[in-house]
Amino acid sequence: MKKTKLVYGFLIGSTVGAITALLTAPSSGQELRKQISEKKDDWLQDGRDILNNLKDLKESIGKLSTEGKVIVEDVLEEIKHSFQDWQRQVEPSQDAIQVEINEIQKNLADLESKIQKHND
Repeated sequence: MKKTKLVYGFLIGSTVGAITALLTAPSSGQELRKQISEKKDDWLQDGRDILNNLKDLKESIGKLSTEGKVIVEDVLEEIKHSFQDWQRQVEPSQDAIQVEINEIQKNLADLESKIQKHND
């Protein structure tokens, strides 16, 4: 992609530079028309090259977008499978964890009750 930008910059820069040089050079109108006439084919070819490079760039971006979409879908699918595997691994522990949570809640309630009785 960086090479493409460099080529575009070179082509556009050289075209603009050539036009600027022709228009700012001290020459008569007849000489200027002759120089423009001689250079017009080069400018037209530069314009065609730029258009072709833009078409190539557009195709590359389209291909990159398609490839990126496939990669994202693959990554999401892998994440989904990893999460499902994790759920299967954790599932047996969930019941034990729930029992522990219930026991802790019961102990907290008993402790609050004892504190309340002690304060009364």
